[in-house]
Amino acid sequence: MPALTRISDTTTTGHGCDGITTVIGPSLNVFTNNRGNERKGDPTAPHTILAGDVCVPHSAVINVGSSNVFTNGIPQARLGDSTDGGSIISGSPNVFVNGWNKYINTNMSKVNLSDYNVSGQRVSIVSRYQQYSDLDLSLIPHPQKKDIIPLTDIDAVRQSVKNLILTARYERPFQPQLGSNIRSLLFENSDTTTSYLIKNYIKEVINQYEPRVNGLIIEVDDDSDNNAYYITVTFNVISISTNANVKIYLERLR
Repeated sequence: MPALTRISDTTTTGHGCDGITTVIGPSLNVFTNNRGNERKGDPTAPHTILAGDVCVPHSAVINVGSSNVFTNGIPQARLGDSTDGGSIISGSPNVFVNGWNKYINTNMSKVNLSDYNVSGQRVSIVSRYQQYSDLDLSLIPHPQKKDIIPLTDIDAVRQSVKNLILTARYERPFQPQLGSNIRSLLFENSDTTTSYLIKNYIKEVINQYEPRVNGLIIEVDDDSDNNAYYITVTFNVISISTNANVKIYLERLR
């Protein structure tokens, strides 16, 4: 039985330049091993493909899925299913698809398939809590150990959300579409349309690249005298059901 595919599992591309990438854009409410399930039609991470003698930006989708196992009504992707010109080469270590016919619908707010065996029977009660950690980009050393103090849990997720918002598109190599591009709106008129676009850009990038959060509330207040905006993004960290927020003062550099 092929392993179930989750966000960030790897796939070959079947073409030149980037031969391997990952799958992204999973279900936002169905999880396996605390990672969103990937389905037919979900995208791969942006990568490059050879066009003549030049590597150019490219993206693709998962081409096929299970014929009898569905996530949110969409065929569930598995190890070996085709993406782009290649196929998925990694998956869940303990959850496999097509051993039993299970339909997952959008009314299931949170399902962890690793709680079940291949017969569809619940075999254990597991904790859905997963500690997140990330490097603190402020690079503050520990006063005694002299190592960089890592960020954990809410702080790690908060930093990730902030980085996604402040990243401009084409800023990261091989991921040209990652980022919100909101800085470009600082040169537009300070009005309700611009505020709406800022909210929309932020919502898009977080929904696509940060599966650990949901329940977004985005507030944008303009500081027109200084060509700037006060932005507050409130969200729920799914694994611990706790709200957090990120506050940003967005202003021109010149």
